[in-house]
Amino acid sequence: MKKSWEIIAGILLGLGVSFAVLVGVSEKPVVHALKAGPLMSETEGTLEELVVQYVQSAHDAAAPVLKQFLPQLSNHVRVYVVVPDIAEFEKLRAYLGPVRCRLIPVAVGHPLTAWSRDRWLAFEPNNALEPAVVLAPGDEKMSAGWAERAGDKEVAADLAKSLINVSAERSELLFEAGDFVADSEAVFVTPEVLRRNVQHTVRDEAALQSALEQLFKRRVVILREAPEHHAAMFMMLAGDKRAVVGDPSLAEALSRRKQSNAHWNGIVAGGGDFSEQTQRMYDAVAAQCAEAGYQVVRVPQVHSSISKGYVTYVNVLIDSVGNTGIVYLPVYDGLARLNEAAADTWRALGYEVRPVNVSSVYRLGGTLHCLVNVLRRVSEQG
Repeated sequence: MKKSWEIIAGILLGLGVSFAVLVGVSEKPVVHALKAGPLMSETEGTLEELVVQYVQSAHDAAAPVLKQFLPQLSNHVRVYVVVPDIAEFEKLRAYLGPVRCRLIPVAVGHPLTAWSRDRWLAFEPNNALEPAVVLAPGDEKMSAGWAERAGDKEVAADLAKSLINVSAERSELLFEAGDFVADSEAVFVTPEVLRRNVQHTVRDEAALQSALEQLFKRRVVILREAPEHHAAMFMMLAGDKRAVVGDPSLAEALSRRKQSNAHWNGIVAGGGDFSEQTQRMYDAVAAQCAEAGYQVVRVPQVHSSISKGYVTYVNVLIDSVGNTGIVYLPVYDGLARLNEAAADTWRALGYEVRPVNVSSVYRLGGTLHCLVNVLRRVSEQG
């Protein structure tokens, strides 16, 4: 049997190690000052530079979406196409056909996925002469055993190496860029950012809130309850302090087959989840947006019971041309009533709706917003 002093010493040693870990977490430099303005808004400004990632292995899923989206862009837009090698860019270019925007290859020499949005966050330059600043997370999920995801981790640095107007930095914080949606007022943050960072990169929630506000230079709203997915899969900001939030009950009510889930089995994996528990998550997001001072508008949403392959009408890209706001809206085969209801919702918010059929890709867990990252927007004055 151990002597009492040995037991006490062991307890004190354990407490000391725990304290050291906490001190280390709290003192770790998770944020350094970026030479940039605030986090880029999703809603203000005209799209000027975009980034997509293309790999032949994801062609059947992602390329049909790009084929519909890219020809709708104006001729002033530059689209950087990140590819493993130039041959893959040429395959995509031939497949797309005529486009008005300028397509610029960025060959990186390593594997990739097709999901551009999650790789980095873009910050507004202090002026038009400064480079765009992009911030990559401290690590990519599952990058240790997944070559494509390990390659994704390098994309921010790849852009900075290839483009003279891009500067890349890496944060100590753990996130995916899809965990945030921002306008000129605030940044909304998914609960996943809390789970990944508290007691790992920061001591507690207050420290995370402070770090994000310092980094983003905007008010930060950390969501307490939300579906387990990226923010733009269940909500989007629409300018003028308005938030569009998914609503499974609207999708169920609009379906002629709402009494049976058989219809939804062919739409989302496992059928649609219209349970009270799931509805409560979406309603909680709406309530938190309202509490933050936003006017909340609801739009149909079909939540999958077993996957992240949702039918969502908030995974959009927002643009403006002159005084006209434009929304590139995901639409889906076989869901005409939901597609039109969603389009009517966005039109009522003052947007011109440009549909993009995402039927080839959404079952993989993302749609248009997930495939396209915005590098630079310009104001009418800029």
